[in-house]
Amino acid sequence: MQMQPGINHLEIWVKDVAETMAFFAPIMEIIGWRKLNDLAFSTPHMEIYFIRSEAHLQPTLGVRHLCFQATTKEQVDQVGEYLTSIQAHIIRGPKEMTYSKNYYTIDFRDPNGVIYEVAYTPEMVM
Repeated sequence: MQMQPGINHLEIWVKDVAETMAFFAPIMEIIGWRKLNDLAFSTPHMEIYFIRSEAHLQPTLGVRHLCFQATTKEQVDQVGEYLTSIQAHIIRGPKEMTYSKNYYTIDFRDPNGVIYEVAYTPEMVM
């Protein structure tokens, strides 16, 4: 198999790995990621790690949010139901946006205050 360019993994610093993993476990299961170990999730093409950090949260320039691709609109709704059930901070959604035809999304904050999105984007060219 020939290697393809892309992102190999993401490492995200968090206050509490166990809390963050528990928060994301249902979301990742809904959208098709699997739990790799006590600090990571994976797909066949990528991994995401949550690492405990003592760093103080402060405003910085850089990534504003991370968007996970949903493969169905129903997955976005399921993530919304889960986030509502745990009273997570939902920024917007689930709702359609005008970025592309049928773009359906939910944006939320994790327990660390980091912004994430789960979006169904069938009309976007990848």
